[in-house]
Amino acid sequence: MPRKQFDSYRINITHGTWAVANISCYKNGVYQGTIYFVSGAVNEPTINSNGSLSLYFSFDKFESIYTVCREERPVYIEIWGASDKYCRVTTDSEPVGEEEGN
Repeated sequence: MPRKQFDSYRINITHGTWAVANISCYKNGVYQGTIYFVSGAVNEPTINSNGSLSLYFSFDKFESIYTVCREERPVYIEIWGASDKYCRVTTDSEPVGEEEGN
């Protein structure tokens, strides 16, 4: 289960390419992988030859994943499952009510 933490990211909104948008992920300035958002069929995730990860989601997931990138820490991209065919953007465990007022 390859898992990469990232602490910075770059967003690209594109036209004329197969991906409508992507979020490139970095840890201490080192490329960790890219989250691609597409309007059509979604590919299975890939582990690239350099160890980076490529995750694919439908474009309707863009806003929620972008919100996680902006508001949470730490954030990870991850490929999982018996044949590494699933992917997710995830965080560490957080206490219940963390953002609630007293």
